[in-house]
Amino acid sequence: MPSDPQHTIGLRTRAWLARRKQHLLFRLILLYVALRLRWLAWRDPAFRKDLQRRNIMMVWRTHDGRIARWFHFSPNRVRSGSGLRERCDIAVRFQDADYGATTLIQLLDNQRLFFVGMRQGKIRLNGNIKGLLWFRTVSEYLVPGGVQIWRPRARGQEDKVRRN
Repeated sequence: MPSDPQHTIGLRTRAWLARRKQHLLFRLILLYVALRLRWLAWRDPAFRKDLQRRNIMMVWRTHDGRIARWFHFSPNRVRSGSGLRERCDIAVRFQDADYGATTLIQLLDNQRLFFVGMRQGKIRLNGNIKGLLWFRTVSEYLVPGGVQIWRPRARGQEDKVRRN
């Protein structure tokens, strides 16, 4: 145990900053999901087709409710905002922001982690499970795999550029 009081304050500050970092990371991940879903509703015909039959309000939050984001899926549109909503069809509660951030990051590689967290009691669901299963199929759209900023030229175009 350090005897210097300034050293203990420094340790407390570091712990507080680490928690704030995880809170910010969780908020940024939820914001990214919201922006990506709005973009998909605007640009992706397959995603728009999935939205045609939906009218779902979903809330993703921490257990204490300090960090929350709602998503409203309606035909041809996805709306989102921070905070809690009174009416929601599905509520997904994470144990804390740290667990929520790490789970959502790892969820891109292994979707079974979500169900492991549910079994452990670190993720709790309230509401319509069918809507959550639908969102699981939608989560495949979240990673922009088909979007490339730089595309190589076609073989015929490369030859024309070299000859000039």
